[in-house]
Amino acid sequence: MTHISRTSAYVSVEQCFDYALMRREAAAVFGAPGVGKTTAMTDIAAKNPNVVLVHVGSTRCSPRSVAAMIADAMRIWVEHRSAWQIMDIIESNLRHPECNDVFMFDEAQNIPVGFLKDILDWPKRFGAPVLICGNEHILKRTRASGAEFDQVDSRISKRIRLGAPTREDFETIAIDFDVFGTDARNACAAYGGNTSIRALVSMLETARTFAEGGKLGLDEIRKAVVFKDNTNALKLLSRAA
Repeated sequence: MTHISRTSAYVSVEQCFDYALMRREAAAVFGAPGVGKTTAMTDIAAKNPNVVLVHVGSTRCSPRSVAAMIADAMRIWVEHRSAWQIMDIIESNLRHPECNDVFMFDEAQNIPVGFLKDILDWPKRFGAPVLICGNEHILKRTRASGAEFDQVDSRISKRIRLGAPTREDFETIAIDFDVFGTDARNACAAYGGNTSIRALVSMLETARTFAEGGKLGLDEIRKAVVFKDNTNALKLLSRAA
């Protein structure tokens, strides 16, 4: 079973999603990689049948590839059509009176800026809610001039900028993984603080294999760290690392 913890990042993504859905507007969550944005979006999409979730990917995309990703997520067959032909088909679907799609874009900074501006106009043009998640600094620095970024930003009605994960986030994840003992939970918090939420979840998934279906203690956590990395990585279980 996959553990989905309600970390501060999850709550922020959920708040923006609820806002976009209720107001039929565009919202955004910006934050560094590894804090749990993708996990939250995937879980929220799984609970909401009208969500169209588009994982854009970790590298810059062409307009045609983004359009094809959206069409694929909407289960629209586009084959060899151009980007703008695909967008015409997508927007034709959005105009349909029975369309209730809600759009979520992961790694939105990799969408071409002009294309992103058009997507962020969907709430106004079609009443289709849009939530984008990604790295605001990369978008501003590498993908757009200041004026272009301002045009993107002006289309977003609600935005949350995520800070670094908190100790409470790491402890929440540890509890959700049935980690027992103060020493073990402190080790998880230290490991998460020295790495990331993504790394902590991966380590705990590995630790479960050593627990044989039981709760996770410090011994299983230490074994998982050595197995995933090496003996030297045990220092990550200390706040002094």
